[in-house]
Amino acid sequence: MVTFYDEKTTIEHVVPTVFKAMELRYAHELIEMGRVCFSNIECFARDEHPERGDRNEGKTVLVRNGRRCTADYLVPSYVWCCTMDSNPCRVMNTWSDRDCVVQVLDALEFARRIAGSLPCQCPDVGPLAMGPVVYTKTKGGHEHVNWVDGLFQKDQEFDSQKEFRFALPGRTGGEAKCRVFVDIEPCTEVFRIAWPTAECLDVRTR
Repeated sequence: MVTFYDEKTTIEHVVPTVFKAMELRYAHELIEMGRVCFSNIECFARDEHPERGDRNEGKTVLVRNGRRCTADYLVPSYVWCCTMDSNPCRVMNTWSDRDCVVQVLDALEFARRIAGSLPCQCPDVGPLAMGPVVYTKTKGGHEHVNWVDGLFQKDQEFDSQKEFRFALPGRTGGEAKCRVFVDIEPCTEVFRIAWPTAECLDVRTR
């Protein structure tokens, strides 16, 4: 279920432990400097990587009264993608063009810091939404959705990714950018580098 993060709400946020494949240099920026890079969701529609590229990214597909309905976003929106797959070796085998896997040790604290930084740094996006991706786009979703759920819907062919997302929906009139950077305080207690390790290196070279 997708939810908007709000630390004032009485609703308890349940966020799983998640992992993200990325370049090691950016992992150090994230952990040591607190620099978070959200990518424009349209970039994934043009990406040629077989796992990352998805021409239908950002579209919402629903079935209502037996009719298939498709909707596009008219404002730029940005995502920080990760996976609920808890095996760093398997994550690296999937995302072989990356050289590092980070584990989010405290996803709620991560969300709190992002949400708190948005008003000053990124007034054209938000509020922060987060949740697991649902793989219902191929057949169309039947459940009730809100306006942001299309950012968390993908084709069934990607279901092995077990993706979890943090998303920044754009606002009307916002300038479209390839990436949005959010600077939060250093995150040494929020993240750790889960790969490479000696064990994973041995498995990957077999």
